[in-house]
Amino acid sequence: MQLKIIKYIVVLLTIAVAHSLANETIIKASVSGNPVALNTNFQYSIKVSGTSSSLPEVNFPDFLDFYVLSGPNTSTSIQWINGKMNSSKSYSFLLRPKKTGVITLKSATIKVNGIIISSNQIQLNVLKNSNSKATPSRGNTAKNVSDPSVSGSHVFLKTVVSKRNAVAGQEIVVEYKLYFNVSIRGYNMESIPANAGFWNEDFDMPRQPPVHTETVNGVNYNVAVIRKTALFPTRSGKLTIEPITVTLETVVRNKRKKRNSFFDSFFDDSFNTRTIKQTVSSKPITVNVQSTPNENKPADFSGAVGKYKFSVSIDKNTVNVNDAISLKIKLSGKGNIKLIELPKPIIPPDMEKYDPKINSNIKRDGAAISGFKTAEYILIPRLSGEYTIKPLSFSFFDPYLKKYVTLRSNAFNIKVEGSGSGIPTHLSVGNALNRSEVILLGSDIRFIKNDKVSFKKIGIKPYLSSLFWGNIFSALLLFLIIFVYYEKK
Repeated sequence: MQLKIIKYIVVLLTIAVAHSLANETIIKASVSGNPVALNTNFQYSIKVSGTSSSLPEVNFPDFLDFYVLSGPNTSTSIQWINGKMNSSKSYSFLLRPKKTGVITLKSATIKVNGIIISSNQIQLNVLKNSNSKATPSRGNTAKNVSDPSVSGSHVFLKTVVSKRNAVAGQEIVVEYKLYFNVSIRGYNMESIPANAGFWNEDFDMPRQPPVHTETVNGVNYNVAVIRKTALFPTRSGKLTIEPITVTLETVVRNKRKKRNSFFDSFFDDSFNTRTIKQTVSSKPITVNVQSTPNENKPADFSGAVGKYKFSVSIDKNTVNVNDAISLKIKLSGKGNIKLIELPKPIIPPDMEKYDPKINSNIKRDGAAISGFKTAEYILIPRLSGEYTIKPLSFSFFDPYLKKYVTLRSNAFNIKVEGSGSGIPTHLSVGNALNRSEVILLGSDIRFIKNDKVSFKKIGIKPYLSSLFWGNIFSALLLFLIIFVYYEKK
């Protein structure tokens, strides 16, 4: 019986290891362009990557609708990053379509420990000639394109939002992604959207945005997030996220001309390029914003949406009369903390409360806007006795749980001792006095110091004294000495 259990466990472990290795091995297909013209060559590539140096062989799809001009051409790459090996093997074919229309390049497959892994299929749009235009499906517009090698199919801008349905006050993360497979020297944002109906918080972005690769319609693109912002809807309804416009400096090659000498061939790659300007714009996106539900809405709800933590603390529970007490309220979490109002404490009438010191710290370098906000109150008891600061509550709407959450603090009991040197003796008997009847003395009043005071007669003219002019000439002489010293040095 135990032997059967052991065999069963071994089989399960073997299957788990096989699935793990299969998950670490990736196969991906791409083409050099889409759409392509009939009787025009293009490159079809397959890349297999994983954590093993021995990658599986690839079963290529059939190319019945294409002429195979060359291939497969192979290349291998091995990298060690933080002690972990990453290897890849690429296969490329040079193909030419035989007919027009939409042709499907079927999936290539590999076999890892008995598990079949397939690449993506590619729907290739074949046009009659290179002047035919296809409507791009990536949501961008391109303007001022002065070179056929740079167009909407080579460079485009895309707006990516984290959600299209939200409640008022909920964070919507917006990323503006630049897709390109040509050389770009620089870019400049021509217009920054106002986004009416939203409160805007921009994320911190590096000066040089990192670039990664994505496949769109079977074509590999370099992708850079050039702007990232968090939008908080301030009202309900259909709101529009406005587009942005970016001007690019794109490096393109000049058309090849007939070479007349060896030097033309030698300097061709270095000097046969030029820079053109291109303007690309993203498309507007509409999001549907709903109001927070009225059902079970707490009385103290003030519009906060997100996930928060709430705490209230005091620095001491026992003090003397006229000693200061620090009451600190802190709210932290994810959401529009900057616009949230902290609850105000209810203070006993015999305690003096000063205006709070508000401090906020917003973090803009993560996946969402987060941070904390604090309010510190200084309380001064003017009469002895025992006082209670009632509990505080803070309510917010959690969009993930889709319900209201109320956080409450504890009550604080404070014991005040002594009678206080600042209260006159004729008012310090008993505790039945109102706060308005207490006359504050002591540290609140500074008396005039009348001993060791010297006065000078009105009308004295200090600029007539030799000491006054001596100090002025000494300063000028010192300046002249320092100036001559540094000039000579």
